[in-house]
Amino acid sequence: MKQTLIRIAEAMGPSALLWGLGGSMALNLRGLDILPNDIDIFVSENDFAQARTICSTLGSLKDSGRTSRFCSSHYQKFVIDGVNVDLIGDFRIVCDFGVYHYPFDAQSIDTYVRLDQVDIPVMRLFDWYVLYTLMERDAVFLDTIASILWMRHPIKPETSLRLMKGLPLDFQKKLMHSLQRAQPEPRME
Repeated sequence: MKQTLIRIAEAMGPSALLWGLGGSMALNLRGLDILPNDIDIFVSENDFAQARTICSTLGSLKDSGRTSRFCSSHYQKFVIDGVNVDLIGDFRIVCDFGVYHYPFDAQSIDTYVRLDQVDIPVMRLFDWYVLYTLMERDAVFLDTIASILWMRHPIKPETSLRLMKGLPLDFQKKLMHSLQRAQPEPRME
């Protein structure tokens, strides 16, 4: 799967597209013990058509198999080297409170992971904590992400504020409460 990701990054690299790796593969590259089942590539809405063309040269289109839960206007599935790849622009998810629109932009990327001399732009862990919470992933999974956030990736106010727009206040409180619950206890020396 990593070799497929490298191929995608090499193909996207010269084009100056705004793209980032998300989902379980991004968590895996950050060191979480998670076995990814696909590659999720997020792109800006403006770059979706070009990214779709690039991915089409690497693999074949696959039926998107959309669910009513996700309503992104720019979405395409591919099979590249036998690996499922989701290309997503304008990510939207249907929630109890309505539709949440994830603001993918340059601030969504906070690190680059180097694989075989190729830099992979990786999306913020906090962003994925919010998105997986909206997807109602199980508490153990969310706590694992939250504990890594506390240990390695401090949450910056400007980052959290940009994601909180469009989220109801009660959901924001729930999100922050679950993050605080996962905060490690201070060590006594």
